[in-house]
Amino acid sequence: MKRKTLILVVVYAVLIQIVFAQESVVIGSQHIEIQGYPGKYSETKLRVSNNLDFPVVFVAARVEGDISDIVGLENTRISVDGLNQGDLPIRFYILHKASEGEYSGDLVVSTGAIVKKIPLKLVVLSPEELFKAKIEVEPFTEEIQPGGVLSVVVYVTNLGEGDLGVLTDVILKDPDNGRILGFVNQSLILSTEASPVLKIPIPENTVEKKYLIEGNLYALKRGREGGIIASATAEVEVNYPLFESLTLYAQQKLEPSKIKVFLSMIPVAIILVLGAVHYRREAQRRRRYLESIDFDSLPRPSRTSGYLGRVAETTNSAFLPLDDLMMHVLIAGATGSGKTVSAKVLVEEALLKNKAVVVFDPTAQWTGFIKPCKSRGMVKLYPHFKMKKSQSRAFYGNIYLVEDPHLTFDIRRFIRPGEITIFSMQNLTATQLDLFVENTVKNIFRANLEESTALKLIVVYDEVHRLLPKFGGSGRGFIHLERAAREFRKWGVGLVLISQVLSDFVGEIKANIGTEIQMRTRYEQDLKRIKLKYDRDTMRSIVKENVGTGMLQNAEYNQGRPYFISFRPLLHDHHKLTDGVLGKYNSYNLRLDRLYETLKKYKVVGSEVFDLDLELNLTLENLKRGLFDVVDLYLDSLEPKVSGNYYNLTEKQQKEFEKLKLKDKKFIKRSKDIEAKIEREVESLPLLKKSKKDGYWKEKLEKERARIEKELEAERKEMEMVVKRLNRIKSIVKDKEELKSRLDSIREGVESPKK
Repeated sequence: MKRKTLILVVVYAVLIQIVFAQESVVIGSQHIEIQGYPGKYSETKLRVSNNLDFPVVFVAARVEGDISDIVGLENTRISVDGLNQGDLPIRFYILHKASEGEYSGDLVVSTGAIVKKIPLKLVVLSPEELFKAKIEVEPFTEEIQPGGVLSVVVYVTNLGEGDLGVLTDVILKDPDNGRILGFVNQSLILSTEASPVLKIPIPENTVEKKYLIEGNLYALKRGREGGIIASATAEVEVNYPLFESLTLYAQQKLEPSKIKVFLSMIPVAIILVLGAVHYRREAQRRRRYLESIDFDSLPRPSRTSGYLGRVAETTNSAFLPLDDLMMHVLIAGATGSGKTVSAKVLVEEALLKNKAVVVFDPTAQWTGFIKPCKSRGMVKLYPHFKMKKSQSRAFYGNIYLVEDPHLTFDIRRFIRPGEITIFSMQNLTATQLDLFVENTVKNIFRANLEESTALKLIVVYDEVHRLLPKFGGSGRGFIHLERAAREFRKWGVGLVLISQVLSDFVGEIKANIGTEIQMRTRYEQDLKRIKLKYDRDTMRSIVKENVGTGMLQNAEYNQGRPYFISFRPLLHDHHKLTDGVLGKYNSYNLRLDRLYETLKKYKVVGSEVFDLDLELNLTLENLKRGLFDVVDLYLDSLEPKVSGNYYNLTEKQQKEFEKLKLKDKKFIKRSKDIEAKIEREVESLPLLKKSKKDGYWKEKLEKERARIEKELEAERKEMEMVVKRLNRIKSIVKDKEELKSRLDSIREGVESPKK
């Protein structure tokens, strides 16, 4: 009896333990879905929770059901501390014998007394999808003699996941009858890309004509050759030497009696042919730009078009409609190729046509706009472009020396026809530059500009490649430029982006660029992109470009083909201002900005500041003319008046004023927090590059982009509310003025009978 009682107690205790454990240990996920390829691993994670006070070990034990025949499970485990959670790694290996399709089963996970079965679904993908690659073939020479050896470069790129075993097969064959003259092959283990050089002997008796070079790429499946996964073709021409070719023709076509006459004419023919070849080669050598041009489809001069220079190697003038800048311009080229000068030509033409321009300049090279050109080297080029020395001129504008990346401004202040505003960012670090670019885009969005079908403002960003992670940036500024390229056009705002590289601009920016200008470069990725997009001649022309000459491409002109432009010399001084002059501009603008922001707050709370506003604008106009002494006189008088106006506000207006100041402080604090975050991300960037976690970085940028989109949308709604509030205040003020006018007229009517 005692023994039975003891057994019952033990069984009861075990049951209690099981029930208690089930409540205290939670194995998440109702089901698991995975997919993968035969012979590959597939990984996932399972969230587990431990609600006990002591550690618990979770084990991925096995798989059950039909799926167990094609899947192997690595026995993984994780120890989770008491009152904590963790992720149990699950790693499956899909066997080679697995066929394409869907399979189901159960994953068994155990911990102590608990064993849980989780439904498992596996999708086995077609192994053919692993074998994705691209091949290109290019002969070293376009012509070859019989008996020679043809060298062919084979460019092979792996577009799939993981290493790929391939067999490269290159065949030389007659395109008319398909007869094979020679072939060669080579097997490769392809990680990303390779470019082996294969050699094909040309038979001695090969007939003169063009032959087809065919490159095929085969997948190696478990040591055996699979089907063709990619192919490409090229051409090569087989030619005999000139004398042998003529002799062969004579033997085949002429009668023996006429051979002597024919042979006597050979020296004359040789001289004529050599002369023609020499003339052609000299003409070709002198010609740098091989692109064909349809002059009838190029832009014409008009009141709204800008004069850029000349079509390269011609006397034809080159123009560009300024409204095309609303579709944005991307200019790229190596250092010293003239990319900044070409952008300055666009800006000069826009200013001459009364368009407003704002430049964000990290090198201070744009500050010379306020001085006329006096450079002998630049002025001596004027006659080549039918320009006169008297056309040299300065442009009306202002210069800000940015030292605080958290600077806020109202872009509407700078939309003044024919004026240029330059923000020199030479004193900012890489992180601060990134942040300031982000803030500039945000400020333009906050302005809530009216929509326009005509160009009102050009915004220039120089050295944009500095924002890319590979050049030390965090990528945040680049993300904001993507949205700018997508949305600025509707407000009549055009972007001009200047960079050393073009191929790194993908996605939203590249998709929204209407005009590309490529100056001389030797950057491999840019040249490869140009060759694939256009042809080899265009690529060679890019490499041979003179300084100041660039390839312009716009789908509207030259039937979508690129053409080359020699840009005209500048009208303004292309040297930057001295640090002393920049320091004066910075000092005055800081004082003027403080006054402007204060007056702006006065207006919001309903204070009348018309006279102060007028005086501030007069001060700014004198600064734009460089009249520093006059600016000093105005500021010494204006600053006390603006600060003293605070005491003319009502108590309610003063409270509103302080709230606006607090809001500015919050914005600056948030901006500084973003700066600190960018600093941490940039510090971690070298480690990411070292470990080649490109996918991780791209994923991080995408998350950041989504977050910024939400943030900008919230700020836009906030600005709409502010605008509505201002309109309501204006309406109230107008109603009060009308009421006052009525009361005055009534009072005059009452007083006149008394008189």
